[in-house]
Amino acid sequence: MNTTPNKRKKVLLMVTKSNAGGAQKYVFDLARSLPHDTFEVVVAAGGNGSLIQQCASLGIRTISIPFLERDISLFKEIKAFFSIITLLRKEQPDVVHLNSPKMGGLGGLAARITGIKKIIYTSHGWTFNEDRPWWQKILIKVFSWIIVSLSTATITISKTESKQVSHWPFIQKKLVSIPLGIEPPHFLLREAARKALFTLAGTNDQGQQLIFSIGELTTNKGYSYALEALRQYSKDYVYLIAGTGELENQLKNNVTSSPHLDSRVHFLGYVSQAAQYMEGADLLLLPSIKEGVPYVLLEAAYADIPVIATHVGGISEIVSQATITNLVPPHSSAALLNALEDQRVVDCTQYTLEKMVTNTLEHYL
Repeated sequence: MNTTPNKRKKVLLMVTKSNAGGAQKYVFDLARSLPHDTFEVVVAAGGNGSLIQQCASLGIRTISIPFLERDISLFKEIKAFFSIITLLRKEQPDVVHLNSPKMGGLGGLAARITGIKKIIYTSHGWTFNEDRPWWQKILIKVFSWIIVSLSTATITISKTESKQVSHWPFIQKKLVSIPLGIEPPHFLLREAARKALFTLAGTNDQGQQLIFSIGELTTNKGYSYALEALRQYSKDYVYLIAGTGELENQLKNNVTSSPHLDSRVHFLGYVSQAAQYMEGADLLLLPSIKEGVPYVLLEAAYADIPVIATHVGGISEIVSQATITNLVPPHSSAALLNALEDQRVVDCTQYTLEKMVTNTLEHYL
């Protein structure tokens, strides 16, 4: 390990995938915000996605880990595991900071084997909160307990997430809740942002209510419930979704098969720095089934636009008491439809990037 006096501590930030996502933004924000006079920062992830490219553009050293993917394949998991061991032995970091369940498991075990003293794991939302059969949830809880046990400290990004596992044996002292934080985003002015969004959608602005969502097109994001609610929504609106994912074709087919949705719903694909267009929207819609704490909700707060979100993960901790009626149960298109009539604004200026980084650093030292 790096123990030379006055030498910068090496921090290896690791995440399973390098594509755009909440965990990747968290890694990027830490990588660019850690004091570089104290820490040598390296980012490692599977693939060569936007995270790797963003870090490289700032001069942050990056490493692409071979065979590391989200989908489970025993052969690839074994090869990825030995790739991680080789990486740790070569880099000899003082701190390994793991993100996402697969990286938490593979990286945590590899870090223990190679003798890393500081193993930090951040949970960005427990996987057992997803829609799965009961037996899968039990197995995932066991796996999650192992991940936490392998760490020297596990960060949850909401108190709700901490409470869900605080009764598990032998791990209570490892848990620490550190809320997400962001810098005030740069927004385009409303008219410019609105024009840009309609241009991205390839349609004309005819004064409709502009409903906006940002996020991967996965089951966890609950877009099918949003589409069902909007199928019955009588007001004149346009719904724009920024993101890509495995459900893209399915969701597009749902839209094209419905005359009511076909002319109103537009998939924008991956949009770089999508939050900059937030002020052009009249409403942020967050119909998730499972979340940790979504960055997009913090960004909407700074944009001062109404939000409708589901009562999952740490969302209720962000939404102030004055706006608690914005929260609806997950899995309910009817609740989303009702909430479209009651749109209020979120206040979360306490969630700063500086505070998040400062609190995280305490567990590196």
